[in-house]
Amino acid sequence: MSKLERVSLTIPTELLQALDRILKSEGYVSRSEAVRDAITEFVSERAWRRKLGGQRRGVIVFVYNHEVRGLSDRLLHIQHQEGELIVSTLHWHVDEKNCLEVLLVKGRAQQITRLAERLEALRGVKQLRLVVLDG
Repeated sequence: MSKLERVSLTIPTELLQALDRILKSEGYVSRSEAVRDAITEFVSERAWRRKLGGQRRGVIVFVYNHEVRGLSDRLLHIQHQEGELIVSTLHWHVDEKNCLEVLLVKGRAQQITRLAERLEALRGVKQLRLVVLDG
């Protein structure tokens, strides 16, 4: 078995409470086990993205807090920079603070992956999913 390392996390109370509810309902033994599972999924997803090649079509779906200062401008700027990749967009005001964006993309897999990673790294982007079609 590999060596374990102890780390400390700071997360919002509501998120921790939601995690604890899921852990209880799914029978997890500890928070550490769940966090390890989440990190494993995160790492696997990024490895999969980096292995993609060729021309692809896909969808990038993300939720963000539009009240984060400058985020809407940064998102718009990135989308304009990547205009050749983005075929179509959909914007939905989910509630007073949150918006959902859907980007239909077409281009080289590496460019699509880079776009998803740029968006995902922005402060205020809460969730992002990349779905890529074969061929």
